[in-house]
Amino acid sequence: MGDICAIRSAVARRILILGCVGELLYGAPATSAAAFQVLPISATDSAARSLSDQQRDIIKHRVLREANVSIVPTARGEPEQFASELASALKDAGAAVSFGKDVAIQNGQTGLLVYYDHTVPADASVFLALDRAGLKPEDHDIPGAPAATIMVGPSRSQF
Repeated sequence: MGDICAIRSAVARRILILGCVGELLYGAPATSAAAFQVLPISATDSAARSLSDQQRDIIKHRVLREANVSIVPTARGEPEQFASELASALKDAGAAVSFGKDVAIQNGQTGLLVYYDHTVPADASVFLALDRAGLKPEDHDIPGAPAATIMVGPSRSQF
């Protein structure tokens, strides 16, 4: 995808281009590049994810108290914020949670990836709760894994 992602709005018939320099270009598809309006944006303007009360409730009632979870954001900013929300919801469910605040690895992955031993019910409950809450996590079986590890990448809707 490179440094620029384009999103077309069928309703407005406009193109939004989000660049890595923190600017939003807005204009009609047939418009020359010089005619685009440049709007500065901040990290909070991006598609920030947030857990709803219903999602928090699902996590609280579906995750087994014996669950041991490690949460690792794969990028700074929004993934770290959402990882903190997940950590809070999992702690409210009674899970033991470790959070890698300074471990942003920027591996290019988007969304949630959950690595766990499928034979451990407590760890499986973490994946199942996230799935039931509609967070669409990717499932990865790691036999013998000591904890369920959730990699939190940027929102898939940002791309």
